[in-house]
Amino acid sequence: MDKKYKILIITYYFPPKNAIASHRPYSWAKYWSRMGHDVTVLTMKDVRHDNNLNLDCSNFNIIRIESKLYNFLSKFLFKEKATQQTTDACIDKYKKQKILRYKSVLINYLKSIKRKTGIFSTVRMPDLTDIYIFEIYKILKHIDKYDVCVSTAGPYCVHIIAYILKIKKSFNYWIADYRDLWTQHPFLTGLFPFSFFEKVIEYIINKSANAIITVSTPLQEIIREKYKLKNVFVIENGFDIDDLEVLKHKPPLWNDNKIRIVYTGTIYPYTQDPTPLFLAIKEIEHSDQNNLLNNLEIIFAGSRSNLDELIEKYKVSKYVKYVGRVSREYSLLMQRDADILLFLESDNNEGVLTGKIFEYLFSKTHIWAIGITEESFIGKFINDSGNGTCFGNDVVKIKSALLKILSSYEKYEKKYGNELFLQRYTRENLAKKYIDIIHYITRTK
Repeated sequence: MDKKYKILIITYYFPPKNAIASHRPYSWAKYWSRMGHDVTVLTMKDVRHDNNLNLDCSNFNIIRIESKLYNFLSKFLFKEKATQQTTDACIDKYKKQKILRYKSVLINYLKSIKRKTGIFSTVRMPDLTDIYIFEIYKILKHIDKYDVCVSTAGPYCVHIIAYILKIKKSFNYWIADYRDLWTQHPFLTGLFPFSFFEKVIEYIINKSANAIITVSTPLQEIIREKYKLKNVFVIENGFDIDDLEVLKHKPPLWNDNKIRIVYTGTIYPYTQDPTPLFLAIKEIEHSDQNNLLNNLEIIFAGSRSNLDELIEKYKVSKYVKYVGRVSREYSLLMQRDADILLFLESDNNEGVLTGKIFEYLFSKTHIWAIGITEESFIGKFINDSGNGTCFGNDVVKIKSALLKILSSYEKYEKKYGNELFLQRYTRENLAKKYIDIIHYITRTK
């Protein structure tokens, strides 16, 4: 009979935070507790996210750290309406305008350096979530002795919290889990002198953990090579097929003959660029087949980032709709009912295997991958799934594919591609694989 463990999961993202990153640790808590393990989740409570991801958390324990300082700074820096209401109630009109003007200057400055360095984005130091490291005293009395701790980043603060608990001997084994690279991030270079200190901290963390886990083999090799570690394993992001149950009896979102291309999630300017698609649309618009575009609608749902600038630059507002952030259920419905799912990534971002790609693959909807080729890691992954096309940045190929589907009205078949391939990436199977790794490190110490 397999050993049962007392497991502590440390994560910033967890339900009800409505973010794709919440599903990775949630699936472990869900399936590990079903397997008979005693699971406790240590997470952070804040105001920065849509807290409407209501999933069943009844079979495991949750400890939530709350920080008044974090919430205050989040509201001030990121919530315009919250600041507006506060100033309306407390100060006169002149002072209110002055504060909002200073705030606008500060936010624009932070945004400019954030894009280049990754600070205040849960990736590079400093970050607002650093505050939670200093709030750990609030929960120490609630922390029992655990067999295993799994801290999953970003943000990196979860690993620092885990390291502190390791010093206090709150657990016997520690696994540091990375969804993305930290100091070796390919685009976010960090900000000196913080970049120096975080390299030291990352080195200490990776050498102190009993094992490192990341989401793809390229990232595994990068971490293994830099730190000369043996215990570096891969647990991919995946998809929980239980999430499809809520969609079974939902009617279609659209009942017309339009061709809809849907993108769900955040657009990161440094890796995700819909420009080739917009250029293909403009070429069709300037051709004698421009009437076909009347049957096209491209929908973006999520954080818009620089989307407005690109729409204005290429004059495609007639065909592109932004619907804002939507609920998890509505996002899955959009993926199910779309004719094509738009996946944006860069070949330069080698090894990234986001949770979104698994949502797309399990939706049965054909994927158009722009920015990546079949030669890249994720391009090969999409190709192996049997339900996607990689265009790279080839505007001619995108234009040809658009004209074909718009002129023929022949939509892609709704299907799973390689079903045996997909079964490897159900959240349940990945949770079992994770436990196998825990068995391994607890036997070989």
